[in-house]
Amino acid sequence: MRSLLVPSSETDAVVAVSLSATDRSLLSKLCEGQGWSLRAARRLSEASRFARSEMVGALVCDRDLPGGSWQKLFEQVRDLPHSPKFIVTSRLADERLWSEVLNLGGYDVLASPFDPEELRRVLLFAMSPRWPRSVRRGRAASGASFR
Repeated sequence: MRSLLVPSSETDAVVAVSLSATDRSLLSKLCEGQGWSLRAARRLSEASRFARSEMVGALVCDRDLPGGSWQKLFEQVRDLPHSPKFIVTSRLADERLWSEVLNLGGYDVLASPFDPEELRRVLLFAMSPRWPRSVRRGRAASGASFR
């Protein structure tokens, strides 16, 4: 599937994977308002290809993906040089899923259908400038704090 919006820069891309039409519409409006390009993927392989070929800031995927699981997609993108913030969506966005996503290194979990304000808050933080991945890992591993 081709881009829904024209990219404003290569680092301002969001990939949406297997989202409902309603959630995709809300995400599209948010991206358009922020000047981010949106790539819609229906399958795990397509999302992985987008993440590998572009500078993606955030990847938003449904918990249940055709042709795989969100965990498999996360494994495919987490070690990319510029890995995207990984956000899982689910109608059953409970504490167990949230804990699993965060423990594996994902960014957040959003309940579906999206609450527009919660979607906006999570994506604005996810797409904000980030520390390089190596700095985040090193500081987290050493227990050092930012000053």
